[in-house]
Amino acid sequence: MRAIDGRVSIVGTQGAKTLYNIQALRAIAALLVVFAHLPGIELKHSPDQILPSIVMLGISGVDLFFVISGFIMVYVTWNTPHNIRNVGRFLFARFTRIYPVYWLIAVLVYIAWRLRPELISFDPDATNLWRSFLLLPDQTYPMLKVAWTLIHELYFYLIFALCLCLPKRFLMVGLTVWAAAIVLLQNSGFCPLSPTWRLMINPMGLEFYMGAVIGWLYMRRDDVGPLAWPILILGVLAFMLALIYQSNIAVDPFPNYTQRTVLFGIPSALIVYGIVNVERRGAEAPQSLSTIGNWSYALYLSHVLTLSALGYLWAMFAGDRAWDNIFILPIMVVISTMVSSVVWYGFEKPLLRYFGGLRQRLFGAGS
Repeated sequence: MRAIDGRVSIVGTQGAKTLYNIQALRAIAALLVVFAHLPGIELKHSPDQILPSIVMLGISGVDLFFVISGFIMVYVTWNTPHNIRNVGRFLFARFTRIYPVYWLIAVLVYIAWRLRPELISFDPDATNLWRSFLLLPDQTYPMLKVAWTLIHELYFYLIFALCLCLPKRFLMVGLTVWAAAIVLLQNSGFCPLSPTWRLMINPMGLEFYMGAVIGWLYMRRDDVGPLAWPILILGVLAFMLALIYQSNIAVDPFPNYTQRTVLFGIPSALIVYGIVNVERRGAEAPQSLSTIGNWSYALYLSHVLTLSALGYLWAMFAGDRAWDNIFILPIMVVISTMVSSVVWYGFEKPLLRYFGGLRQRLFGAGS
């Protein structure tokens, strides 16, 4: 298993295969989350607000990320023998993928808070810094609030690693038992106070499971043939309908975990299943969007800090007419994306190469 220019690939008897459409989908998911934070910046720094409330539902990009993650975990481990050494290899790869970039951004956020507390929404009395930096479950959000999703990611990696201890034919059995346990506990009336227990039974874990099922179907070569495009279109339409419903009809504009798993997790699963099969039939996403997919993790982590800094610059000349909003908001998205590219090329990509080599030395050659 290795990465080609940051894109997920499998190297083995099947040769190298790059999932350009998954990379493009990661870019879209990250940009959705960026858009979700624009209304808050606009409200804080401009006397005019032009963005509709539906934009805040870009948080649904997280649901798309979770389904993609489940798919990728099955994809990248398909040719990997299930043994303890490869479980260690898997966890090493996942931890070195998550923590270094997160720590870089988290340290920058902490420094920004120390220098300009108004830039960062952070209460040191309510947030445990060590739990934040280690991405451990807590009663509150981490210091870098978007990192709550990384806590869910790491939990899924641990569950997946346990399933890699099983014979390969039982991988999906193990994941299905885990998913069934979530459903049963969610419907049992069990209401734990412990943040660890709340994490373990969170229904959003089912989104990782959906992605894993898609990965299993895809790697079994269960080609859906001409149904690929209809599945993709159905998923996109269902996702858009969920956005419209949640922004215009639902009583609470922000769905709870169960609601968002149904409203956005299921459409996300259809989108992922459709888009990988569309690529199998020869339709690839634009190279530019796939390239931004390389930057998606850095974009997801860094955009809040970038937007906050740009917001304070904007406040210096923000007028009482909407023209500056129309001009500035797209520029903020572009600059946030460019900052993430700097993080990718200057920090994340070199580290991926370094840790990839270190993984080979520690665990030996792997598939």
